[in-house]
This record gives sequence, structure tokens and C-alpha cells, in this order.
Amino acid sequence: MIPCSEANLDEVLAGTAPTRRYWWVIEHPGPWPAEAITESVVGDTTPWALSENEQPDTCVLLTRGRRDSDAHRRVWKADTQTGVLEIGSATLDLPTLTPVDGTLTLVCTHGRRDQCCAVLGRSMVDAIPDARECTHIGGHRFAPTILLLPRGIALGRLGIREWEVARSLGTEALPYFRGRVDLEAPSQIADIEARRAWDLSLTDDVAIVLLRDDGDDRFYRASWSGNTGLVHVTRSEGATITASCGAEPRPTPTWTVTRWE
Repeated sequence: MIPCSEANLDEVLAGTAPTRRYWWVIEHPGPWPAEAITESVVGDTTPWALSENEQPDTCVLLTRGRRDSDAHRRVWKADTQTGVLEIGSATLDLPTLTPVDGTLTLVCTHGRRDQCCAVLGRSMVDAIPDARECTHIGGHRFAPTILLLPRGIALGRLGIREWEVARSLGTEALPYFRGRVDLEAPSQIADIEARRAWDLSLTDDVAIVLLRDDGDDRFYRASWSGNTGLVHVTRSEGATITASCGAEPRPTPTWTVTRWE
């Protein structure tokens, strides 16, 4: 069997980031079952996480680091639209949170969801000093996958050499940029096109506004530092992909830039 990360190397990364505004990250050393939230002990230790994970704009991840303690488990919440990261303690009730500076560098190593994340993600955790393992981010076929919170920057196909190139999040990181998780797929495509056109980093503040939705065609206005561009993005059936190791190949819709001006 060909691993899904090798079977889909021709698939374009842009526009494949998972779409959620809020991200809860809970320290939980393990084990992590395939369905990490509903099948683990999270419901007993942090029952509020179950309902939070059901919200359409929210995702709950489990994480572990090199020096985690079962006695004092931490909880983070990131709002990727405002760029605010908060921290608290894992409790039975919804925790009280305090704003905190810094970045959570999360690498998917969720082996019971997909072997590519387990094998390829592990080497990245070992190579990045401040990285934390986490459960399924989305997109095993792009392993190793990395999520940076609270900015909500999703990266893929990052080996150790690629990480050294992309870690600054400058223009050289664009080939590994899946998109901003606070945007839906076509908006991610418009955002990435604007960064390419204006030679911007992944951290520059680009505003994307939907002007018209014609189903398979979306029209956006991109703005940055007084610059304005119009982006036409079109949906097509796309290529046939293998979403996960052992899964049957299936066609997946894709969005591409039709026009930039």
C-alpha cells in the first residue's frame, strides 16, 4: 500500500487548510484513540470539550509535550480571527482563561487516525524545540502537517529541511502554506494569491472580502496596506485523491484562481 502522503504529491496545497475560527487545545498525554475527543477520557475530565467540539466554528485538539504532567493539565483557546491566545487549567467546568503571548506550534502525530502523521510527524516534533504533538488537524495526505496558533496558519509537506526554510513564515514559506484556518477554502485561495502577487509573508495582514458568490465562482476583494486587488476563484471537480492511508480514491473539488487584477 502506498502511503497517502506519497499518493497525493500532485495535489495542490493551497486552499486545503481546515476551517475553524476557535481552537481548544487540551493537554492529554494519552493514549489517543482514533476519535480522540469522543472515545477518550476527555468526557470525564473536561466534559465541556464535547459540546465545544460540536460547534461548527470550533475544533478541540489533544496535545502532549515533552514535560507534561497529568497533575496540572493546561488548556489553551485560540481565536484565529483576532489572534488572541488564552490559557487556563483543565477542569470539569468551562475553564477561566487568561490571555498569553506566544505561539503554539502543533504537529499532528495522531497515529490511530493515519500512519503518515505518526511516522512523519514524529520526526518534526523531535526537530522543533518548542513543538507539541497533537491529534488530527486535518489532511493526513499532507503530512507532516503543522498548525500555528493563534494566527491559524496551516502548513503541510514540511520535512526538517523544509521547516528550516519556512519557519520564518516569509515569502519562502508560501509553497508549504495550506491557508488560514479562519477562512473557507475559496477565501484561502484568494488570500494566498494576494500574498503571491504582492510578495507578502504569511504574517502580513491581508483582508479578504467576498463581493459575489455565484456558486462555482467567487469574487473577492483583497486589501493590504493601501493596495487592493480583485480575485476571481472558480470551483472544479479537481483530481482524484486518497484522503487517508487505506482509503478508496475519490474525486475532490478544488478552487483555483481564474483572474487577478
